[in-house]
Amino acid sequence: MGKCKACAATLVWAKTINGRAIPLDAVDPSTGNIRVVDGIAHVGQPGTGHYVSHFVRCPGANLFRRPR
Repeated sequence: MGKCKACAATLVWAKTINGRAIPLDAVDPSTGNIRVVDGIAHVGQPGTGHYVSHFVRCPGANLFRRPR
């Protein structure tokens, strides 16, 4: 758990399958597309998870995105 430095939202942290940290927002399971299993975020279709990427909702997301 943590807080976003841009918008102060409460975050859940997980790792991607590539080992990078990803901030997540807890949402209604009917809309979430990310599920976390053993600390690893698995992306699926809407309605298959309890989380969405915080980058989707944060107004300051561009401040924290890393180049690929």
